[in-house]
Parts: sequence; structure tokens; C-alpha cells
Amino acid sequence: ERAAFMSQIEFVGGQSLVNLLYPVLVNIDNVRTRAEVKNITQDQIYVVSGFQQIYVYLGLEITFEVIQQLTVGETIDIQKEITLNLESPNEVCQKLKNAVNNVKAIINRDLPVVCYSAQNRASQVILQQLIESKVDGMDFQEFLRIIQ
Repeated sequence: ERAAFMSQIEFVGGQSLVNLLYPVLVNIDNVRTRAEVKNITQDQIYVVSGFQQIYVYLGLEITFEVIQQLTVGETIDIQKEITLNLESPNEVCQKLKNAVNNVKAIINRDLPVVCYSAQNRASQVILQQLIESKVDGMDFQEFLRIIQ
């Protein structure tokens, strides 16, 4: 896995490297924010990039009715991975589909999408994709200055 990752970054530079190494975090309204746990609110739906998957995080306050709109025709068990139906024409699905497509465009990779509710302990894998203010003693702005 490490060799595969290293082969991906060997010829990448600048902003592409930032988008590969640092996760992209957008909300359902397609507003990008710093990918830090402190920026996650429980009344929102987020799309987060990972190395092998794109994650959709449904905050604790997301209602069952909204989840139903995202899963039209699918069985819902919030204690498991939620199967999304982003082809549904309803507004919530279309907004989420746009946010997912935006993240794919930013990272320039077509990764599979998985979805978890914050009510499921498995959603922790999404929060683990996020970063804190400093990585190896260097904040995000310092990292950007070094690579550019």
C-alpha cells in the first residue's frame, strides 16, 4: 500500500500534492472548510476525501427524513454503512451529489463513496481522516509555503 501511495505522489507538486495529502472537507452546500474536527457540526452533512474512499458524514442532528431522501429505494440501518441513492431527483440528493463531484474534481480521483451516520461508531473512520492544527509541528500554512 505504501509503494502504491508513493507512486502516486512521485510526480505530483504544488496544489495537487496538498489535495492528495490533506483531506478536502465540504458541506452539503459545497462550502469548503479546513478539514479539522473542530469544524464539524452535528447539524450538517459533510463530504471528506480519504486516500482510498470519499466519505459522507451525517451529523447526529440529521433527521431520519433527510436520510430517507438520500437513500430513496434503499433499506436504512444507521448502525451500518448507509447506501446512498444520489441519482434521485430530490434537492437533498442533488446537493450531495454536487458536493461529492466537487471533492472528486478537487482531488482529481474517482474514488468510491461510503456514508455513515454519526450515530454509528464506524463514523469515527471519517473523523480520523481530518487533521488537527499542526502535523509534525507544522501548520497547514507553513506546509503550503514550503511546497510552493
